[in-house]
Amino acid sequence: RHPTKCPTTKETIESLVAKGYVTNERANEYVTMFQQMHNFFDTNFCPDGVGAQTLNGYAKLAPSTQDHLPITSRVSGDWFKVKEPLSKDDQIGALAFWMDGGLSFLTLIHDHKYLEDVGACSTLDFAIRIFVNDLDVNDWHLRERISQRGSVGRTYGEARLWNNQGKLVASMTQQCIMRPKQVLKSEL
Repeated sequence: RHPTKCPTTKETIESLVAKGYVTNERANEYVTMFQQMHNFFDTNFCPDGVGAQTLNGYAKLAPSTQDHLPITSRVSGDWFKVKEPLSKDDQIGALAFWMDGGLSFLTLIHDHKYLEDVGACSTLDFAIRIFVNDLDVNDWHLRERISQRGSVGRTYGEARLWNNQGKLVASMTQQCIMRPKQVLKSEL
């Protein structure tokens, strides 16, 4: 689906609030948390992805059309482009920033959870691979994210990026630490 035919973040939030899957207060928290990102990037969710259907895990009660799949088979996707033209050097930085976004906690997103549901979540290592010499994030690109593995306190995820002609232009993989939230004795 063409990026301009996909819902914006604002439209996605409004739809989830209208359906009662996320409160206005929680939606406002999401907007505040990611405001700087949206100051620099235009983003449109792919509506079939878990990220769109759950507001990247923020709308925990929202069902996903992928809930019947194992977490490692669930996919999220979004389109992005920078709002202001960037030089070639700055484009690499913008690309790395966007590819990294949310990958460390993608397993949570695909399980209707968010960062407040874990005790620790952080990238252990990552690799970004750029496959083209003519990268242009001034134009729309499609990012697809999948969590390949999650066990023994670690996750492994991959983000792949295509330009709007369908050419794979970059990939990022990350291994991350993810620890359960500790229950305090006072909470027992």
